[in-house]
Amino acid sequence: MFGFGKQIAKKAEKKIVRSSGVVIEGLESREFFSATPVAAVKAAAPAPLKAVVVGNSTIPTVTNLVGTWTGETVTDVGRKHADFSINMLTQRNVTASGKFTLGANLGNNNVTSSIVTSRNNVRVLIVGNGFQASFTGYVAGNGTMMVGRYAYLTKAGWKTGTFTLKRA
Repeated sequence: MFGFGKQIAKKAEKKIVRSSGVVIEGLESREFFSATPVAAVKAAAPAPLKAVVVGNSTIPTVTNLVGTWTGETVTDVGRKHADFSINMLTQRNVTASGKFTLGANLGNNNVTSSIVTSRNNVRVLIVGNGFQASFTGYVAGNGTMMVGRYAYLTKAGWKTGTFTLKRA
C-alpha cells in the first residue's frame, strides 16, 4: 500500500500502520480538522470600513521663494567650498522655478529647474544631458535661508555634500 514492505498491519482503534520498521500513526478523528461552518465565518467577519471625513486641513508652505538666493556647497570628501546660487523667477502653489548656478562642486552647470516644497521642506531633481543632481533640505530663518544636502552624479560616481543659501 505505501511501498514500505510486505508486512502491513492495522489496528482499528489507533489506526497504526507498520511496515519494515516505519510506523505511521493516524491522528485524532477528522472531526477536529473539519472546516469551520460558513455561518460562523460570516458572523465573525468584521464590518466593512466606513470612510471617515476629516475637516479641511492646510499644509503650511513657504509663502514666497521668488528672488535670488546665494550661498555655497561643501563636499563631504575634502570639504571643498564652491559658490552656489538660485534665481527663482516664478512660484505657483508649492512649486518655484528658476535658474540654478551650481558652481565648481557640481560641474559648473547652469540649469533651469523647479523646487517643490512641502511644509518647509524643499526638493529638487535635475536630470538632463548627462547631468544628474538632487537637493533635499528645508527653509529656515523665517524664509530667509535654505540648508540641506545634495548628490551629484559624475563619471567617477556620486559626490555628496551640503548646501547653504541665504536670500539676497
